[in-house]
Amino acid sequence: WQMKKSAQPIAVKWSNAEKMEIEVQNRNFFTHTNAFEARWNLEENGISIASGKLEVDVEPEAKKIYVLPIQKPQLKAGATYLATVSFHSKEATQWAPKGFELCWDQLEMPWIVPADEKLAQPQTNPLKVTENEQQLIVSGVNFDYTFNKANGQLYSMKYMGTELLKQGAQLNVWRAPLANEQDDWTSPAVSISPRTEGYGRMVANAWYSIGLDKMKSKLESFRVENKAENAIVTVREIALFGNGHGAGFENEMIYTITPDGEIRLQHTIIPNGRMPMSLPRIGTKWIFDDQMQHVEWFGRGPQENYPDRKTGYRIGRYKTKVDEMFMPYLLPQDCGLRTDNRSVRLTNAEGIGIEFSAATPFNFNCYNYSTENLSKAKYTYDLIKSDGVTFNFDYQTTGVGCTAIGVINKYQTIPQAIQFTSSIKPLKINK
Repeated sequence: WQMKKSAQPIAVKWSNAEKMEIEVQNRNFFTHTNAFEARWNLEENGISIASGKLEVDVEPEAKKIYVLPIQKPQLKAGATYLATVSFHSKEATQWAPKGFELCWDQLEMPWIVPADEKLAQPQTNPLKVTENEQQLIVSGVNFDYTFNKANGQLYSMKYMGTELLKQGAQLNVWRAPLANEQDDWTSPAVSISPRTEGYGRMVANAWYSIGLDKMKSKLESFRVENKAENAIVTVREIALFGNGHGAGFENEMIYTITPDGEIRLQHTIIPNGRMPMSLPRIGTKWIFDDQMQHVEWFGRGPQENYPDRKTGYRIGRYKTKVDEMFMPYLLPQDCGLRTDNRSVRLTNAEGIGIEFSAATPFNFNCYNYSTENLSKAKYTYDLIKSDGVTFNFDYQTTGVGCTAIGVINKYQTIPQAIQFTSSIKPLKINK
């Protein structure tokens, strides 16, 4: 899909978004664009709300400006509006049916209406906060969230009597190394630091050398307070590399829990000490109940895509199952990433589950295996399904790269201070 997109002979981009003017570039050497049928489609939060055809005639190796005949709809607060311009075959050929899509580009519309601020309203069902020496429980209508006070972990999320969680948010900077990170083809072009003898010249040498896969956390403080009818749980910890001689991250998670069960998680990560040149990812890892097998997201798809190979996958609303997101590569590795997401849901067969969303696009993947299993397995028959769904919520993810030059700098996750705020809320989908 990315190869098809990268080589497509017709490209569309904004010339003047406010005036709905687009520039159409025809890279064909001999064919006019009027040999194809041009279409446009307007989407609101991934759902088509208008469409039509466009008369486009651009000579070979030329560019022209056209106006998209799109009427501005009644805008919704916080909605994302995208227009897709595509080119299709007018007649059937030996290699493609009539209407086959040859080229497409997706344009972000210049319509921004900020999401409505939630107004504080008197709650007839206020939060209930109970605690003892071992745990803290925050309860409301149909939900109970439980924290372990010894390590600060959110370890239980019950909604409508159903347990959703096996392990709550943990700082996550590790992934099972990709194939390109487990060989030495890129070593002449990539700076690998630190480096330890015995791990070869692979990119992952730097990560194994400092024990990125064996991080240990120490709780610094755990505090709860009530503010404006919300419960605010603040967890501070130090996360150290397994072999890092004191290097690691200051890690702070602030959970703001509202009476309707929504959690606003503000996550601050500050690196300290000697860091590797790059990290595989940075974000959080969760493990959900193994019944949470249904996935729906608003982002790039439907196939897997990574920061350095994502333009061939349009932003839309997609549904699948956890097992269908897993790619059984010959060499087991992290896989199935989806990038540039606005929201993602995991639900069980009854439609009960959880939704993540954020104002800043994020990446995620999930699979029915543990990260440890994927990291150690040499062949697919070494993979053993776990009793939970591993869910990685990434603020940044390093790309895949290639065997010639590795991952280009702008697609690497560089160790640096970061703060990311996300929304997490339980839900039930009516099926």
